[in-house]
Amino acid sequence: MADEMVSLTKGSRYRIESMETRERTKVTKGLFRGYATIGTDDAIVVELDDSHQELKGKLRLIPLHVVLADHVRLTTGGSRDARRGRR
Repeated sequence: MADEMVSLTKGSRYRIESMETRERTKVTKGLFRGYATIGTDDAIVVELDDSHQELKGKLRLIPLHVVLADHVRLTTGGSRDARRGRR
C-alpha cells in the first residue's frame, strides 16, 4: 500500500475531519469537487451536503495541512479512493 498512488475521486462523497482549533475538530460531509490553491497552500474543495443545513450546496475549502482524516462515504467508481487517516 505504501507504494500505491492514493487519490480522491471527483464526485465521490467524503467525510473529512480537520482541525478547527487545537482542541476541536471540524467535520465536513459532501461531494469532493477538486483542489484549489489559496496563496501558497493547497486545499480540498467540498460541496457541502444537507447535513450542513443552510450551508448545503456551498463550497468549503479545507487547507491540506489541517486535514486529520478522510473517509469514503460513496464512490463514483474509477480509480481507488483514499481510505486513510493522517495524524
